[in-house]
Amino acid sequence: MADDEFQFERTFGWLMHDVQRLIRRNWARSLKASGLGLSEPQARILANLLRQKEGLTQTQLAGELEMEKAPLGRLLDRMDEGGYIERRPDPNDRRARRVYLSASGAAAIPAMQAVTRQVFADAFVGVPEDKIDAMLDVLGSIKANLSPLETDGTEPPQ
Repeated sequence: MADDEFQFERTFGWLMHDVQRLIRRNWARSLKASGLGLSEPQARILANLLRQKEGLTQTQLAGELEMEKAPLGRLLDRMDEGGYIERRPDPNDRRARRVYLSASGAAAIPAMQAVTRQVFADAFVGVPEDKIDAMLDVLGSIKANLSPLETDGTEPPQ
């Protein structure tokens, strides 16, 4: 390959995409094997609700998860039936309901975190801690650079 050819496999974007895809697949497989009864998308919903600390509307949650509202709504229906989440009326918008982590959902978090820790332990085998710290610092800087470019978090800027 000539030096001036674009090397897709060595570009930041492709590596990030591939690593993210592999982590999600391993996480999904590990969640299934754990017996928690959570799919990878359901675990992402719980993790997002835990991170946000406040109830999110379905629209906000769809934006955070980069999902369409209808499939997210079906997932939330199953999670509500399973007792993992609670939906409450939005005090500022009669049409909206906010999604909260329920007591059962919160009780599933420690086991979900253990599965997640193992996935990342497997991913970082042989990688020195200082390189992991440097990577996290760089990713934090990239996030800080790109976050202000987001319009409302639901759609990329035009």
